[in-house]
Amino acid sequence: MAKKKKNQQQLPMVVPTTSTSSSHHHQQNGGAHKKLHKTRDSDCCSINFVKYVLHIFNIIFFMSGLVILAVTVWTVFWKHQYVSLLSTTNYAIGTYSLLAAGLLALLGGFIGCCGVWREQRPMLLLYTFILLFVFLLEAIVGGLAYLYETQIELELQHSLNSTFMEQYGVSERQTEAIDRMQQEGCIYKMADELKHHLILLGAIGLGICVIQVFGMILSCCLYVKLKDVLD
Repeated sequence: MAKKKKNQQQLPMVVPTTSTSSSHHHQQNGGAHKKLHKTRDSDCCSINFVKYVLHIFNIIFFMSGLVILAVTVWTVFWKHQYVSLLSTTNYAIGTYSLLAAGLLALLGGFIGCCGVWREQRPMLLLYTFILLFVFLLEAIVGGLAYLYETQIELELQHSLNSTFMEQYGVSERQTEAIDRMQQEGCIYKMADELKHHLILLGAIGLGICVIQVFGMILSCCLYVKLKDVLD
């Protein structure tokens, strides 16, 4: 019996380590999960910083919409009477497309401010698509305006004779346009005015559409950051 007791005393005690290692493993996973979860101040640019910059962009974007509206409304009411003397609708299409871009810019600026302020990702996504559509409209109108500017004088020369012979005294709109053209000078002066106006529309369209690129980058950046934080 004494020998048996002695053998039992010499046996080493085995401490279970399963729970300890499992706990340690869970702690590591929890730490890794905490490290992977991003906060509002993660990465090089915080969410608040992107929101601040996007608010500044929205003010510029809204003001650009007002500029486009002012120019296109002036075109429609003061310069659009000469459109009836042109044989194509390029001038009219460009003007009304730019007018639509101005209205969308105002709507997009409002949606963008609400989306940034309330941190609503669906509104930011809609805002990005509006920016893209306005960008395409302005780029197309700007490019077509510069291309059409080189052709408008030839178009006037070809169409004015037939318009004068067929529509003068018949169509009130075209009669008034021809009378006003004769009062102000000649066909070359009117062609120069339309050329300068097309250059103005082209410069506004191409110049402002560059701004939309920065807005799309900022809105996408904020959308991704909010997705990482909120999810």
